[in-house]
Amino acid sequence: MTLLLDTHTILWLTEQVPKLGRAARQRCDAALAADDLAISTIVYFELGWALKRGRIEELASMRDWHRRLLSMGVREIGLSAEIALRASELDDLHGDPVDRIIVSTALIEDAVLVTADRLILNWPGQLRRQDASR
Repeated sequence: MTLLLDTHTILWLTEQVPKLGRAARQRCDAALAADDLAISTIVYFELGWALKRGRIEELASMRDWHRRLLSMGVREIGLSAEIALRASELDDLHGDPVDRIIVSTALIEDAVLVTADRLILNWPGQLRRQDASR
């Protein structure tokens, strides 16, 4: 089963941020060992934009971090037309386009989304999810 990590979750995992809960970390480690850990490529945009605006300090270089993720075995899932269309059709999910793309990616890929985002965790849609903080 593929685990898809939300933007903050992959950052917490790679940078050893203690906000990532024990159960979530164990599940991520197991998925990584099984080649079942993935991110949406929109994560690179979201973190790169935050880095450029000074909102995150954990990363010095997005390109170096990207190479590190690939060397770890993290799979990338690109934005397809189907993911984009599904993101635009999601009912009752807040309007953040990046979150909508990540949720849509999890749905299309039949993945479990690991996130600490309360708006996603409480969303009533048919999404398999795990709280990243636990």
